[in-house]
Amino acid sequence: MRRGIFAYKTSMGTEVKVIRRKQKQKEISNGGKSKLITKIRWVNDSTYVLIFKREKNDPECLKKGTRIINTIIKCSENEYTVRSFSVECGKTENIITKIE
Repeated sequence: MRRGIFAYKTSMGTEVKVIRRKQKQKEISNGGKSKLITKIRWVNDSTYVLIFKREKNDPECLKKGTRIINTIIKCSENEYTVRSFSVECGKTENIITKIE
């Protein structure tokens, strides 16, 4: 789950494509019009931290340098459930599916 292409839906139903390579993660939504770029740092096999770098057309609560702590709480072969937290945005929970 550390590298690849993934997908999830936000709590508002927006489809998001996630491209994760080495230490960088890109989230694309709204037909490619919106993008979030973060640095990813794995703490262990079930916890990773995303550090927000920049966005394009994605008015979120994130600011440059925001840290989002992600904990994988359930995992299967091609899917995992992650609980995310940041001081700026609060808590969320998403099901993320590996598509490539």
